[in-house]
Amino acid sequence: MNQTQQALLYEIVGSNIKKRRTEVGLNQTALASKLHLSRTSVVNIEQGRQHPSLHLLWQIAECLRTTVVALLPKDEELILNKKSNPDQVNRAVENSDYKEIVSQFMHKINETS
Repeated sequence: MNQTQQALLYEIVGSNIKKRRTEVGLNQTALASKLHLSRTSVVNIEQGRQHPSLHLLWQIAECLRTTVVALLPKDEELILNKKSNPDQVNRAVENSDYKEIVSQFMHKINETS
């Protein structure tokens, strides 16, 4: 994944967080408080400038009553991005790297529960 694709990934995740946050009726300040973050951090995450760690993404999903997978880009969102190198985007979509990482993480979580 190149830097452009990585930036796109975080922009889409941030947009999905913002969309879900508004659906559940939380403002940025309320979400920040639940996560023990500053409102500025929430703004930066939603705009793709701050890259949440996997455990923070997990906490965000819990606060928004959704799953981590629901916050990740759909395949077509990566394919339709004209800024990305089509060969690399297609490889990422075909391999579904990010889905595999989340799947492995979920499996480990379930093993320890």
